Amino acid sequence: VAKLLGMNYVYFPGGFPGAILTKFEIVSSQNCPLTSMKSPGDLFSRHWGKATLKSETEVIQLYSAHLHPSNEEIRMKEVAEVLMVMKEDIDRNQHIIFQGDLNHEPIQNEYDTWKNAGLTDCYMKKGVEQRNTIKSTFPNRTVDYIWVNDQLANRLLRCKVLYEGNFRTNPMDERSVALSDHLPV
Repeated sequence: VAKLLGMNYVYFPGGFPGAILTKFEIVSSQNCPLTSMKSPGDLFSRHWGKATLKSETEVIQLYSAHLHPSNEEIRMKEVAEVLMVMKEDIDRNQHIIFQGDLNHEPIQNEYDTWKNAGLTDCYMKKGVEQRNTIKSTFPNRTVDYIWVNDQLANRLLRCKVLYEGNFRTNPMDERSVALSDHLPV
């Protein structure tokens, strides 16, 4: 897909792999970066990764995660580890983008933890149209996000959930297929 789009990519293996496609140069990448442990154990069973991207004028630290879907205790440990990994970039005022299927809704504790760490939910800052991201047939919950720090939040123009084309399924049309059961942000 990246080759067809003329983009660079990095792939993060896992139970539910992740990938980043970008027009920017990928300076480095790391699958499952950790700071407080040598092995993730029962954490990050889906995917967790970091890529350093370089545009013509700046460097961006891009993080991608798919957190645990049903166990809040495990998910909160994943959140804590993600923030420990990000801490150095946050402290150095790096441009940070964090995106993924975080498997929690805005009313849950995880959401406030991201906010309290100084990250901004792009949809809450500049969202348009509907916010829900799951299921692609009839979206009624939000579990997918793009978070940024202040340096990028102040430059946001718009954030949108793509509920269109092959990003959604029309259950009334048996020929209709979607690329995922989630809608991308």
